Amino acid sequence: MAYSLSEFEKQFKKIKDWLAAEFGVLRSGRVNPAILKDIVVESYGAKTNLENLASIGVKDARTLVIQPWDKANLEAIEKAIRSSNTGLEPIVDKEVIRTVLPELTGERREALLKIVGEKLEDARVSLRQARDNVWKEIQEQERKGEMREDEKFHKKDKLQKKMDVFNQELEKLAGQKRQEIQF
Repeated sequence: MAYSLSEFEKQFKKIKDWLAAEFGVLRSGRVNPAILKDIVVESYGAKTNLENLASIGVKDARTLVIQPWDKANLEAIEKAIRSSNTGLEPIVDKEVIRTVLPELTGERREALLKIVGEKLEDARVSLRQARDNVWKEIQEQERKGEMREDEKFHKKDKLQKKMDVFNQELEKLAGQKRQEIQF
């Protein structure tokens, strides 16, 4: 039974989705509601994600508008945003909360670019681990006699070509995020 690379492709898809989600949370020049996705609010004696208590919208390039479905949660949401490490300052305006993102400083841009590099490297490490697992399985199949030696090396070449393409896609994602941060 020859090994199929479809499992490796599934792993790559997961890694790519994870990286895109991580980049989505990083604040660049334009506001993104994903910056609030990890905020937990104490509501009715239970801890709940903010996105389950309110709608989050973008008013303009630097302003988010949070509208709670139950106005009783307004104060709890404000407190949760204020105590989060997002750097956002919530402003309560009757039935909604507005948060205006401060301008990015050169120092903050450098820190964000460093984080992009770290996240990209984490994704590459995960991808290499997935590749190594596939390679071990291919070698094991060859040892068991399920695959010829030349077929093993053919699979290795295909695996490396996929790896190169996947690394380029990850780099492209990182390049796009770097562009956003720098401008």
